[in-house]
Amino acid sequence: MYKKAIALVLLISLFIPFLSGCSSNDQNMTTLEKIKKTKEFVVGMDNTFPPNGVY
Repeated sequence: MYKKAIALVLLISLFIPFLSGCSSNDQNMTTLEKIKKTKEFVVGMDNTFPPNGVY
C-alpha cells in the first residue's frame, strides 16, 4: 500500500514542472525578440579579469 502511494507522489511530483513550464509564452521568444520588446540591452562586465577592468 505504501509503495503505491509513494510511487504516485513521485509520479505527480515529476510531472508538475512539465505542466507549469508550458504555460509561459516568453519561453518561446528569441533573444532578439525580447530585446525588441523591452527596448533594452543589458551588458555585464567582470572587473576581476585584467583586460575587462580597464574602462
